[in-house]
Amino acid sequence: MMGALLDGMEAFVAVCESGSVSGGARVLGVPRTTVSRRLAELEEELGVRLLHRSTRRLVRTGAGDELFGRARRIVDDAESARRAVAAMDGVPRGLLRVSVPPEVAETLQDVLLGFLDLYPEVDLEVEASARFVDLVAEGFDVALRGGRLTDDRLVARRLRTTRAMAYAAPAYLEAHGEPRTADDLAHHACIRMFARGTVPHTHWPLLDGGTVAVHGRLATSSLRFVERAVAEGRGIGMLPWAPRGTVPVLPDVVGQVGHVSVVYPERALLPSRVRAFVDHLVAHQHLLTPERS
Repeated sequence: MMGALLDGMEAFVAVCESGSVSGGARVLGVPRTTVSRRLAELEEELGVRLLHRSTRRLVRTGAGDELFGRARRIVDDAESARRAVAAMDGVPRGLLRVSVPPEVAETLQDVLLGFLDLYPEVDLEVEASARFVDLVAEGFDVALRGGRLTDDRLVARRLRTTRAMAYAAPAYLEAHGEPRTADDLAHHACIRMFARGTVPHTHWPLLDGGTVAVHGRLATSSLRFVERAVAEGRGIGMLPWAPRGTVPVLPDVVGQVGHVSVVYPERALLPSRVRAFVDHLVAHQHLLTPERS
């Protein structure tokens, strides 16, 4: 009975924190029907309705509000106890969910397969996407990220330093002229990436800490697409490497020094599979830069 009650509380907390039954199912790694059944059994056991369900969202009832804080502490304590016991032998095991940029995923294939060879009790799920995943809400263990960490729920371990610069093909510059100042970029076709994987950049960084507005017909979440478009002379693009046959544009003015980090949710007890994976990435960090085409 206590096991079923804990399962129900775990489902209830996951649904509340993710905002939906489907989200709770993703966090727990179980089917949606299982989460729905556990919620129903919990409400039956307690004799109260915990959530008002509609087609668009879930809203906690008064009883649900009362239970949520208590249930979260219970679930957290149970998970901490489980991890403490499981970690006593120090053997990495269980499911590890990882998010990596698509440009990096291809070069990391050998590294990821090597990790599986080293740790046969770990199952690995890798999402190769430009999408900026929410590790906590979506149940990911690890992600590779560029730039500054803004989520205080995460821990970052820096892997590499990068420098993004603007590049263009000589044919483009011959046809449209070479920018002499950052403001000249307003008159050029700038091929833009998506900020956080969702919204096209409207400004590029300057080395002095400022920014400059940029415009262009093409925006994409793929660095490889930017690379191809720049190499074909379709505009100016900002990349962490130089596409073959291109030249830097305003190299002393436009650009940004950044970092590639491996990030993971902050936990009192880091699972051994996460620690092993982070250490494995650090040992192979030289492979994190995509190969030039």
